[in-house]
Amino acid sequence: MKSNPVIAFGVLVLLLTFSAPIARRVARSERDPRLYSLVMGAAVAHLFFTVVQIWVVDHVYHGIADYTRYLNQAAVLGRHFDRFDFSVSSVGPILGNGSVGIAGGVVMAIVGVNKLATMWVFSWLAFLATVCFYKAFAVTFPDAPRR
Repeated sequence: MKSNPVIAFGVLVLLLTFSAPIARRVARSERDPRLYSLVMGAAVAHLFFTVVQIWVVDHVYHGIADYTRYLNQAAVLGRHFDRFDFSVSSVGPILGNGSVGIAGGVVMAIVGVNKLATMWVFSWLAFLATVCFYKAFAVTFPDAPRR
């Protein structure tokens, strides 16, 4: 599965652009301007280490990883979803591992069959979940030290 670097770079720029207001809002809500740099650094780290993960799986493990199967399923579904064919019979059962292929297929229907761009989208969603967990902690335990 080849990745178009132009599309992948566009996705990267878009994700970092979406990250900046999130980082600003977290820093403003905590009244700590240093958090902006920390949250943006976390976003960049998530996206950078996605590239490292892909390289390690491709070159050290020779493509043997769970995400390889998920991305292959997503590529098939993404091509179907592009044609407004929402049949998921090629994935197998929807519950369990099939749902990961479906989610990847939705992303690939938007960004195209592009491993790097798709992995960046899911890595960014993991970053967003980390921010949400932090905010949930801050709301639930307002007196707890947040460092």
